[in-house]
Amino acid sequence: MMYRLFRYGLDSEAGASTMAALNHIHSRWRVSSDAFRYVLACFGIAPMRWCDTYAWRPVTEAEKEASHVFYLGLAERMDIRDVPPTWGEFARWTDHFEQSRFAATSEAGEVWAATRCLLVNRFPSPLAPLIRTAADALLDEPLRQACGARRTPRVVRTLVASGMRLRAQRIRRAHSRPDYRPVLPPSVRDSV
Repeated sequence: MMYRLFRYGLDSEAGASTMAALNHIHSRWRVSSDAFRYVLACFGIAPMRWCDTYAWRPVTEAEKEASHVFYLGLAERMDIRDVPPTWGEFARWTDHFEQSRFAATSEAGEVWAATRCLLVNRFPSPLAPLIRTAADALLDEPLRQACGARRTPRVVRTLVASGMRLRAQRIRRAHSRPDYRPVLPPSVRDSV
């Protein structure tokens, strides 16, 4: 659903029908405003921070603010109130929310186990123990504790972070070549 909103926009016919479906799905549960804002932050703040750390280049302030404008529009259409007006303020709100609310629960452990399983299943089965450990190393400390993930040895965390940064450098070099043409999935390629 999010990809439909990204591709067609919030105000398109496809965007309006997607928004109606999202609102219908979420109307079944009583969710606090803070929880809705935090989920919005998981879409709008967390990916930008990930890119700043592991992508081939950091996200610009203009890109962060443009993303935030999109999520402000999404919040308005879902009646999510009191979203901070700038990306930076929303990032600070998110940090405070996590510091005050993160706690280890069995449900968080189940969510992380399922997520880790998705990652592990993308690789040949003999690599499963290595991928599980690498996945745990990608979590920051507060999230690791909340999910009940094992603390990986420092050397593993360093190797995983270094591997992600090497990947980013390789992509950055490819992007700087004049003949570079990204390989896009068919759904994206068809819309360009």
